[in-house]
Amino acid sequence: SAIGSITAPSGASIVYTMAPVVMGRSWVPRECIYDLDSGYPSYAVEPAGYLNFAIISKNITGPGLPASGALWAYGYGPNNGCFVYGGSPCTASSPTTRSMTVTAPDGVVNRYTFGNRFAVNEGLLLRIDEGWNGTSAARTVETTYADPNAAPYAVFSGSSIRQRGDTLISSDVMPKRQITTTQQGRTFTWKVASDCSGVPYCFDTFGRPTKIIKTSTP
Repeated sequence: SAIGSITAPSGASIVYTMAPVVMGRSWVPRECIYDLDSGYPSYAVEPAGYLNFAIISKNITGPGLPASGALWAYGYGPNNGCFVYGGSPCTASSPTTRSMTVTAPDGVVNRYTFGNRFAVNEGLLLRIDEGWNGTSAARTVETTYADPNAAPYAVFSGSSIRQRGDTLISSDVMPKRQITTTQQGRTFTWKVASDCSGVPYCFDTFGRPTKIIKTSTP
């Protein structure tokens, strides 16, 4: 692990602790790079799992705070990585998402769910559960994204310099199409309209919404 700190002019100081955490991608095509000398597979072209240097905790100390500081703890669940076949093969029940939690100093837990399916939704924030108790949340925010390469926005936004990673999906334009917030028995919806002529949804060529509909129920 590694520890670093930042001190503000006010005297407040924040200490970050970071450590390697295994992240995973599901439904990854299995293709190997072969060692030229031995002729045996050396490593996968696209990894199903990899180490990422992630935040484990942050602690803020300073004026007006408890002597022990205000601590946030970060938890990372199963990496949910698998290959289409061979190695750790995916099955019909293999997850296409992975979740992590952030526990605040007051004990409130927020859960963040990201897509991890290769070239489909990996890296996209799909859901936030605020006040998560293990089964339900006080407030839930779900995000749906528009299809990549759809009219009228550009086919892709450029190429990633990291070829063995999320280069495919990070090159696509996938704007947010709908955000649904559920809280205290009510549902609030923000969505891009679908009644614009000649396009599935009302986006411009840069993937920006040109018409938005906001509703709530009940």
